[in-house]
Amino acid sequence: MLFRRQSVPLDPGFDESIYRAIFLEGKFPGKKDTTTKKEKAELWALFDQPPRYNGLDLLRALRALHGIHCTLRIGPRSAQNPSLRGYFCHQHGKAVSEIWFESYSGNISDATRPAIAVSPFSEKEKSRALSQKVFVRFLLPLGGTASAKLSTLLCAYSIAHFLDGKAFCGLVDPDNFLFVPPSLLAAGIQHYYGASQLVTHLVYGFNFYRSGSDTVFFTHGLNRFGLPDAVIPTAGELETASYHSILAAVHTQVLHHLRGQKSLLVQSKKIPPRELPEQVTAMLGKRWVEWRPNQKLASPARKDRIAARPLL
Repeated sequence: MLFRRQSVPLDPGFDESIYRAIFLEGKFPGKKDTTTKKEKAELWALFDQPPRYNGLDLLRALRALHGIHCTLRIGPRSAQNPSLRGYFCHQHGKAVSEIWFESYSGNISDATRPAIAVSPFSEKEKSRALSQKVFVRFLLPLGGTASAKLSTLLCAYSIAHFLDGKAFCGLVDPDNFLFVPPSLLAAGIQHYYGASQLVTHLVYGFNFYRSGSDTVFFTHGLNRFGLPDAVIPTAGELETASYHSILAAVHTQVLHHLRGQKSLLVQSKKIPPRELPEQVTAMLGKRWVEWRPNQKLASPARKDRIAARPLL
């Protein structure tokens, strides 16, 4: 006999007026007007079916990752409406991360397709994400340092990851054209809290396109952390060595900034803008620079082409 797993709420009970103000008007409790993209983030976690969760197990997983100073409320919206609703708070030093989230039924592929289509992942992962049946909408105010903003975003990412691993099929950041499939999100969280602290493809994107016989790399999503996006032209065809060298160079500059150190991206001066494809212009933030890493790229004897496909 098959038993259907039931959700287990944790400290449910929500003020409807607060959630109405947040999700309909973009106003957070105790905050000033937070309707601009600079001051808040919106994320969509995609699921094959309504997520089934155990509130206590979820809180334990979040505390194991972020520390014991976490609180969580999660449960149905009301006795009449079983749709998921939740609130998460994490205190790290003097900074506080607050996250509100709600689930909705329905397919939103028309809204998620722009971010999913340009992502450098497999067609299988993209197809599953576009076929989702339920999504959880996360809204979180962002303030303080770049590191504090990153911590808040990773808290939301980890909630999506731990909520229902079987039904989870990816996360979309619509403002920054980011799609993070489940496997990468799990690996990304592990890497960030490990030695490498790699956040590429997790909270900002790294992509490329062909311009004649050359390859042009670019980032998208760095404006959120106070950095300009980078457009990085290179000569010749794309090779694995050059891809990883440039990715490592960008990642180093991002980590410098997150740690409060000087980043070469901030110091770069924007030269007269090159002709960029319309799709790339839409993905770049308002601030971007053309940047050339101060390092020689490895030139292997044989052409070792990377498997990823160019955006254009």
